Amino acid sequence: MKNLSSEILFNSLNKLNVGIIIIDQNSNVVFSNDWISQHSVYQQEECVGKFIGDLFEGYNHSRLSDACQNALTLGLPTKLSNTFNSHPLPFYHKNYIGNAEYLIHQQISVKNIGSGDGNSLCEILIDNVSSSYRKEQMLKKLADENKQQQVKAEMANSAKSQFLANMSHEIRTPMNGVLGMLELLSSTTLTKEQQHFSNLAKTSADTLLHLINDILDFSKIEAGKLEVELIDFDLRSHLGDIVQALSIKAKEKHIEVILDDTGIDQNMVVGDPGRLRQIITNLVGNAIKFTHQGEIIVKAILTQTMNSKLNLEVMISDTGIGIPKEKCLTLFDPFTQVDASTTREFGGTGLGLSIVKQLCRLMKGDVFVTSKEGKGSVFNFNVILDESDKQSAMLPLANLHGCKILVVDDNATNRQMINKQLSLWGVAVIEAADGIQALDILESNDEHNFDLIIIDMQMPKMSGDMLCKKIKENPNLKTMKLIMLTSMGQRGDAKYFAELGFSAYLIKPVISSDLYHTMEIILDNGGALEKASPLVTKHYISSLKKVVPNNEGKILLVEDNRINQQVALGVLKRLGYQVEIAGNGLKALEALKNEDKNQPFELIFMDCQMPEMDGYQATQAIRSSSDGTINSTIPIIAMTANTMKGDKEKCLSVGMNDYISKPIDHKVVEYKITKWLNQDLNEE
Repeated sequence: MKNLSSEILFNSLNKLNVGIIIIDQNSNVVFSNDWISQHSVYQQEECVGKFIGDLFEGYNHSRLSDACQNALTLGLPTKLSNTFNSHPLPFYHKNYIGNAEYLIHQQISVKNIGSGDGNSLCEILIDNVSSSYRKEQMLKKLADENKQQQVKAEMANSAKSQFLANMSHEIRTPMNGVLGMLELLSSTTLTKEQQHFSNLAKTSADTLLHLINDILDFSKIEAGKLEVELIDFDLRSHLGDIVQALSIKAKEKHIEVILDDTGIDQNMVVGDPGRLRQIITNLVGNAIKFTHQGEIIVKAILTQTMNSKLNLEVMISDTGIGIPKEKCLTLFDPFTQVDASTTREFGGTGLGLSIVKQLCRLMKGDVFVTSKEGKGSVFNFNVILDESDKQSAMLPLANLHGCKILVVDDNATNRQMINKQLSLWGVAVIEAADGIQALDILESNDEHNFDLIIIDMQMPKMSGDMLCKKIKENPNLKTMKLIMLTSMGQRGDAKYFAELGFSAYLIKPVISSDLYHTMEIILDNGGALEKASPLVTKHYISSLKKVVPNNEGKILLVEDNRINQQVALGVLKRLGYQVEIAGNGLKALEALKNEDKNQPFELIFMDCQMPEMDGYQATQAIRSSSDGTINSTIPIIAMTANTMKGDKEKCLSVGMNDYISKPIDHKVVEYKITKWLNQDLNEE
C-alpha cells in the first residue's frame, strides 16, 4: 500500500461509482470526484476551494451540515438515508442536469478523516439509491393496492352476507307457508286421491327446501359465514334418531341399514348436533340413493385425543354402485357429480359432499372416501367434540350379566352387531342364521335355557312370525319371551305380533338404549310390561319417561305475515293451545298490557322482522318493563326466517329465551313449548 502513488489513489477515488466530497474545518471543498461533475452543474475545478454551502443550495440548514460539523469537531460518523434527508443535494441523473424531476435519491455517509498534518477533514459519500427507492415505491404501491383490494373484498363479502341474509329470509318465509299449510292439510279428512296429491306436494316441497338449504349453505361457506354451535347433546341417542329416520327410505328399496354404536362408551358430549346430522344425513342419504341391494353399515367410534378432546369417527359403508378411482379425488369439489347421467338419474346439486367436507373441517376433522366400482363405497369422516359436564358412562341401569339370549337373524352383520352390543352388557349370546337352526338349538337340550329370544322378521325358509308360531306350539318353549326386530314396519304390526306372542316389537335400525330398555322391561316382568298395550314398542319406552305437556297455556304469536300467522296458528291450535295474534311489536306490547289477568299469556313466539317495531325492539321493551303492567320474565321464543351466522346469538342477546328457524317443524314447536311451560322438563 505504501508503494501506491498519489496519482493512483487520486484516479481510484475519481472513478468510483459514488460521489465523494472532502471538506476542511471551514467547510471549504478540498476534493470532489468525477461523479460529482457528472451529476451536478459544476466541474471539478469549480468546486475546489469553494464553501460547500455556496455550491449546493440548501446545505446550510440541512441535516447534512449538522452531520459534517459533528464529524469535524467531535469525530462522529453519520448516515443520512434518503427517507429522512429532507434537503437532498442538487444531484441529477445524467443528461437531465438541472431538471428537478430527475433529482437523484441519495444515501449520504459522513465521517472524519485525518489529513496527515493534524487537521481534520470531513468525507461526504453520496450513493445513488434511486433504483432501490423506485422498488420501494413500487412495493408500497402494490401494498396500497392490495389493501384497497382487501377493503373492496371485505365490502363485497359484507354485501354478499347481507344479500344471503335477505335471500334466506325471503325464501324461508314462503316455504314456511307452503310446508306449514301442507302439514295442516294432511291432518284434515281427505280422500285417498287427495291424500296422495298432498303427499306428493309435501315430498316436492321437502326436496325444494333441501336444495335451497344446500345452496344457502354453500353460499355461507363462500362468504365465510358457516358456523357451528357448541351445545350438550346425547351422541348415542342422536345417532340412533338420525339413522332410524333415514332407514325409512332404505326400507322402500329393501335395503338393511345397520347402526353399530358399540364404539361409543359415553352418551353426553359437546358439539353441534345439527351439523353432525347434516353430515350423516348427506352421506347415508347418498349411500341409500346409490345402493340397489345389500346393506349400509354406519359404524361410530368415540375416542379420547391427546389434548382432552373427543374424536368421533364414523364409517359409512354400502354395497352400492361404487365410484371410479379417478373420480374419488374430485368428489368433494363443488358442483361435482360422478358423471352427468348421475345427476339426471338421481338428482342433486352436486353441493352436498362439498358442504360435508367444509362442515367436517369446521369441526376440526375431515372426510375421505374409498370405493371400488360395482362393489360399493366407504365414506369415513371424523369430527372433534368436547367433553360434557353432564356426561355419564354408557352403563346398563340394571345388571344383565349372566342373561342368556338367542339372536336369530339371517344377516350376519346384524347378528354380529347385536352380539357385540349385548356382550358389552355381560349377556351370553348364541346366534342362529335362520328359523330352522334356531329351533334345533332350542330343542337340542336343556343347556340353552334362554331368558329371551331376539328374532328378525324377514328371513328365508322360515320368517320371524312363522318361527314364533313354532316356538309357541312347543309346550316347553311357549312361555319364552320374544322380541321382534323388523326392517319393514307397517300399520297394525304391533297388534299382529302381540297376538302371536311377542313381548316387544322394534323397528331396525335399533338404538342400543331402546334395545336395553326393552330387555329391562321384559326381564323385569313387572308392571311396566303389564301396562304395555299391546306390547313394548319404542313409543311405549318413550312414554314411560316423557313429561306430559301442559296444553292449558295461552300463547301470544307475534307475526306480521298472514300466511305464517295461519301456519303457526294451525300448529299451536292442533297442539291444544289458546293463541292470540299480534301483527308487530307495538301490538304485542299492547296485548300484554291488556291481557286477562285471570288467564295471562305464558309464552310468546316472536318474529324478528316486522314493521313499526321489530321483534328485537319488542323483546327489549318487554324485558325492560318495570311498572308491573307487563310480565317481563315471560318466555320468548324467536320464530324467524333469519338463519345466518349470529342471528340466533342476536335473538338471545336482546333477551329472547330460545330460537326456532322457519320453515317451522311442529315437533320442534311442541318440544320448545313443553320445555318452557313444563318446569320439570325445563329443570332436566
